[in-house]
Order: sequence, then structure tokens, then C-alpha cells
Amino acid sequence: MRGSFLRWGCCVCRPRVARFLVGVFLGIGLVGVTAGEASAQTEAIAPEYLYLEDLFGEDVPRGETVRSRKREELDPLGIRARSFLVFPSLTNRFVYDDNIFATDGGQNADFIYNLRPNLAVRSDWNNHELTFRAGGDLGFYYDNTDENYEDFFTEIGGRYDISRSTLVRGAFGFSREHEERSDPDDVGGAEPTIFRIFDGSVGARHRFNRVSVSVSAGAEYRDYD
Repeated sequence: MRGSFLRWGCCVCRPRVARFLVGVFLGIGLVGVTAGEASAQTEAIAPEYLYLEDLFGEDVPRGETVRSRKREELDPLGIRARSFLVFPSLTNRFVYDDNIFATDGGQNADFIYNLRPNLAVRSDWNNHELTFRAGGDLGFYYDNTDENYEDFFTEIGGRYDISRSTLVRGAFGFSREHEERSDPDDVGGAEPTIFRIFDGSVGARHRFNRVSVSVSAGAEYRDYD
């Protein structure tokens, strides 16, 4: 009688033990799968930061977003000229304007060919930096040639690294531009109004651990024909 009772008890307990062991193994497997997914996600994210050593080293300009932020790994490589990198570019387009003088009545239409050459030069030094930029914006009208314009700009700037925490910057530029016919300040003469811009800026920055202090000043002078 006692042996039968023990055999009945073992038969009853075996399914419970089996279910218990199955639950334990399933739980261990679920934990392993979750840990594997977390590890895979960590490995997928970590390399992105390994290639951005100076991710938090520079101040983020006000208004800069993820879309507008510079991505050096995707930027043009440039043409190497000794210790400088040269970035030339040239764009052109044809434009049709059905009211080139921006008037309420008696509209004049014309085709415009627009040419924009640009050149940027940047030093590739470990310390300090020297930059140069120049370009133009040329417009050629098919019929109304008096509306042709030849705008251009040039700028030179640099950065001097006093130490790893302190630097000074400076830039000077000159440009020749014109006022559009739709501009409220346009005098409405026989040809576009030409003006020239002289501008310059200087600034300095010093970093105290995670806090940086910057000061800058700039000036601009415009000369209208």
C-alpha cells in the first residue's frame, strides 16, 4: 500500500517537475535572447561614436540641427596641394523670368543664364588654420543685356591656437553685389544698383573644462554707386 502511494505521488509530481524545468529553461533562453539583442544594439551604436573622437569637443552653433550639422565623413575630400586642400565648384542654370523689372504693368520677360564659380582653400595643419574663399555670381540676359550683373566675393581668414584651450580667429572679406529689381531699396534706374561690401571680424575663445567663454567683434562698410 505504501509503495503504491509513493509510486502514485511520483507519477503526479513528474509532470509538475517537468513543467517547472521547462519553464526554467524557457526563462533562461528568453533572458539570453534579450541580452543578445541588447548586445547587438550596443555594438551597432558604439562604432558610430568611435569614429567621432571630437563629437563634444566643439561648441554647437545656435540654430544648428542634425540635418544642417557638418558631416566630415561625407564631405568632399578636395584636391591636395602640399599642406592645403582645394575645393573648386562650378554651377550654372537657365532661368525664365516673366517680369524682370518687377513692375505691376508692362511686364518684360527674358531668359537669364546664371553662372556660379567657387573656390575654397583650407590648410591641413595639426595646429592653426588658414582659409581662403572666392567666387562669383554672373547673370547674362538674352534680350535685356543692360540687366547683366557680375557679382563676386573674396574672403581670407584664419585661426591661431594659443593652447589646447585658447584660440583666436580673424577674417576679412570684400564683395561686389547688386540690388535686385524686386528689392524695395532699388532706385529703379536704367541698370542694376551696384554696391560693395568691406567686412571684417575678430574673436577669441577659452575653454574651462566643459564651459567655454567666447568674445567676438565685427564691422561692415557698404559703398553704393
